[in-house]
Amino acid sequence: MPLDLLDPETARAWMLPLHGGVGLLALIGGTGAILTKKGSPAHRRAGQLFMLGMAGAVLFAVPVLIATGNLFLTGMGAFAAYMSWTGWRIARQRAAAGGPLDRGVSGLMIVLGLLFAAFGAIRFAQGAGGLAVVPIAMGLGSAAFARQHLRWYRAPAAARRPWVAEHLGAAGGGFIAGLTAFGAAAGTNLLPQVPEALLWLAPAAVLSPLLMRWGKRVEAETKAKRASSTSSS
Repeated sequence: MPLDLLDPETARAWMLPLHGGVGLLALIGGTGAILTKKGSPAHRRAGQLFMLGMAGAVLFAVPVLIATGNLFLTGMGAFAAYMSWTGWRIARQRAAAGGPLDRGVSGLMIVLGLLFAAFGAIRFAQGAGGLAVVPIAMGLGSAAFARQHLRWYRAPAAARRPWVAEHLGAAGGGFIAGLTAFGAAAGTNLLPQVPEALLWLAPAAVLSPLLMRWGKRVEAETKAKRASSTSSS
């Protein structure tokens, strides 16, 4: 009998274990990238593992999303994929990032983020409860991040925030999104007494301020190194 991946139950049975496995690899890689020295070979290898894991997680999730038509998980996946991809592009192109492809993807993410927020607002009006707040928050957040990236691309080189800080924010956002999805999926089974909306929102609420502080510190350190290099020359 041929395998029908468009059947929801078949798609879940075959793809979800693969999705979870490569997603776990992505989190291991992301954790390694956080803990290793930035720019070192170990950091680059960990970052590559993170990106490959995120790409695999998105790939294996597509048949499930098509089969089930789950707009909630589709929006979450789009946000995680966008942030991870943007972080990777900035790391590869550095100050040269911001070509037509980068701007086009960020512009598309703004539209998708606003649509995702509208979807949440409609579900909330329909009585979906607290879980409908998640796509509203994530949709508006993703649109705000994409707008920030678009402004960074368009800014003159001299006025840009250091690329390493921009890379940290994007890649870190992708890591938080992946950790959120993995934790919410596990927490729904392990902690059924905890509201599902809290499982989706808590990681971002706790980790995003820490990521912002880290980004500001990296930005300040990078600018100080530039100033020291300029004065010594």
